Amino acid sequence: MFANLARLLAVLAERYDEAIEVAGEALVMAKKLERTELTAHVLNTVGLTRVMTGDPAGIEELEESLRLALEHGSPFEIGRVRNNLAVSYWIVGRVDEADAAAAARLEMAERFRLATGWERTALAMFAFRRGRWKEAARRIDELLASGEAPVLLEPDLRRVKAQLLLARDDREGAASECERALALLSSQQQDAGARASLRKLLLVRADIALAEGRRPAAQEAMDSALSVPSRIAHDLAIELALQLYDLGRPGDSVIEEASSRPADPWLQVAGAIAQRQLEQAADRLAALGAPPDEAAVRLRAAKQFVAEGRRAEADVQLQKALAFYRSVGATRYIREGEALLAATG
Repeated sequence: MFANLARLLAVLAERYDEAIEVAGEALVMAKKLERTELTAHVLNTVGLTRVMTGDPAGIEELEESLRLALEHGSPFEIGRVRNNLAVSYWIVGRVDEADAAAAARLEMAERFRLATGWERTALAMFAFRRGRWKEAARRIDELLASGEAPVLLEPDLRRVKAQLLLARDDREGAASECERALALLSSQQQDAGARASLRKLLLVRADIALAEGRRPAAQEAMDSALSVPSRIAHDLAIELALQLYDLGRPGDSVIEEASSRPADPWLQVAGAIAQRQLEQAADRLAALGAPPDEAAVRLRAAKQFVAEGRRAEADVQLQKALAFYRSVGATRYIREGEALLAATG
């Protein structure tokens, strides 16, 4: 999902009961002492933890936290709440509000002349997931060139850069960025967030190997990804489901996770992919507002329909996928789509 909270979110998700219990006690105390800023701080933590573990009602606590912080909080606390709100809005599928919250945090940081590396990283990640790939590439290159990218987030930035390069069919460049990101990650503390980042990078390595025609290497990378002790987070689920689909492997772990968290829209889409319900998954992604994921699923749906002799249905999926890929210059996927389009003619 997003890099600027990856480590915190992963830890919170693994210690949900403990975090809620402690935060609940702190909330009672803060209200009793009439400490408004402290109340906002605790509501922020409680709300984020609830959303991360599948309870969308946590959004209400985050919104209340922001209201209190705006009235009584410091710029740091306001920025912290907006950051958590941006991530949480995305998790529950309110992507326009996620974008707005992230932009508001950057605007405030700039107004108070604060460092903006974390905020700009968040916006780069949102731009990538929303299909604004030129903006994402520009933001990532600026962060890496300026040295302002937060150290903990550089592997995630390079992972997305690798994905953008692979889409443009620069396999050598993509592989270089992926391996550099893995090397950087290996030098960092191996906490829950680092494990989540590692799994994502291994999935990118698998995708690069598939693009190069090295299927055994892709299978090996997938084995490594699956062996990482990390839960299937919302920002990993769809990529994992797609890679499992491409490698012809069962998606039981994805389906199980989706079943356990029915309120998570991204996991529900991933579960549909794992069950080979590709057209339905793509339609849900279109409704959510995630064009890159939607196009990726539609391209696979088209391949499936061509194999089944359903040419007219394949053409519908291809036209929608190609519309996005052509708009962002994704050479690799345009080539794949146009080859399939010829087969449907």
